[in-house]
Amino acid sequence: MNSSEPPLLLPDRIPTHVAVVMDGNGRWAEQRGLSRSEGHWTALARMFETVEAALTVGVKWLSVFAFSSENWQRSTDEVEGLLGCVTGMAGENADEIVKRGIRFRWCGSPEGLPGTLIDDLHELEKATASGTAINCTLCFNYGGRADIVQAARKAVEAARAGRLDPEDLNEAALARLMLAPDLPDVDLLIRSGGEQRLSNFMLWQCAYAEIAFLPDLWPDVTREHLWQAIADYARRERRFGGAPTTATPR
Repeated sequence: MNSSEPPLLLPDRIPTHVAVVMDGNGRWAEQRGLSRSEGHWTALARMFETVEAALTVGVKWLSVFAFSSENWQRSTDEVEGLLGCVTGMAGENADEIVKRGIRFRWCGSPEGLPGTLIDDLHELEKATASGTAINCTLCFNYGGRADIVQAARKAVEAARAGRLDPEDLNEAALARLMLAPDLPDVDLLIRSGGEQRLSNFMLWQCAYAEIAFLPDLWPDVTREHLWQAIADYARRERRFGGAPTTATPR
């Protein structure tokens, strides 16, 4: 593969849903004598480059992990910087997002977030509702365990109200109660920054995800990194618990 060109793959070898953990922004900034918040602003530009790269290769669903429910433990300055980044993205970049045909969705809890930011995210969702080029989900103030717990609570409430027979509760039924119920399972999870863990990200949806860990800090990640990860994914044999086959991935 030419590193400056997207890989040429058969449609059935392209992951439908790619999820990205954008790790290493603060470390990248500190290495350059910058504030950690400046690293997050740089990360925002890389996020848009990733969306473009995913569009180019034919990915239909892209989810990015921008702020976890555990990130509130960070310094006030860094948290405010992260909130500012998303506020800027939802406001300043809205027209471009609409123009590119991107359908934007926010997945996360409103707890602790400024009301104005919540309004901006919902407005962006409405403005891009007709986008068909790619579904881009921003996971902000999100936690995988919390997502599963809130879905379980909905199931309990429905059962108590007589709207759900507990015998009918299966994986598909519980999935419909998630924060993003129409989100398909993750095919490929990419994490930058050299860490090798899920960090409570889309635990339900990543049950059978292929995983690519990148040593590069997120602000150094380019579209070529995404394309290479997708090309590597295309060569893998996904068995979902089954036995290996003799077929060679294309």
